[in-house]
Amino acid sequence: CDTKLSAIEVLSLCGYGLFGTLLCMGLSTFLITSASNLFFYATWGVLGVSSAFRMGYIFLDRTAVRKQGVTVAVIVASVHLLFILYLKFVYHKTYEAAAKINPIHVR
Repeated sequence: CDTKLSAIEVLSLCGYGLFGTLLCMGLSTFLITSASNLFFYATWGVLGVSSAFRMGYIFLDRTAVRKQGVTVAVIVASVHLLFILYLKFVYHKTYEAAAKINPIHVR
C-alpha cells in the first residue's frame, strides 16, 4: 500500500481519533448516567463516526491508488469505531465489578 504518511503523522491521526473517543466516553459516563447506552450510541454516532471519517479521508487522500486508499480508509475507520465499542464494554465490566466491591464510592 502506497500511503504517503510518516509514522508521526499516523500517530497524530490516532491521537485525533482518540479525542473523539474521550469525548464520547466522558459525556456518556459523567453527564448522562441513567440512559447511558442510548446516549453513548448517539455520541458514538456523531463524535466517533466524524473522527473516523476524518481519519479515513486523510488516509484516502494520501494514498496514490484510489482502490488501495478506499481499502485503507475503511480499515482505519472500522478499527477506530470498534475500538470505541471495545472500550465501552470493558469499562462497563470494570465499573460494575467496582460497584459490587465498594458500592459507597461508585455511583
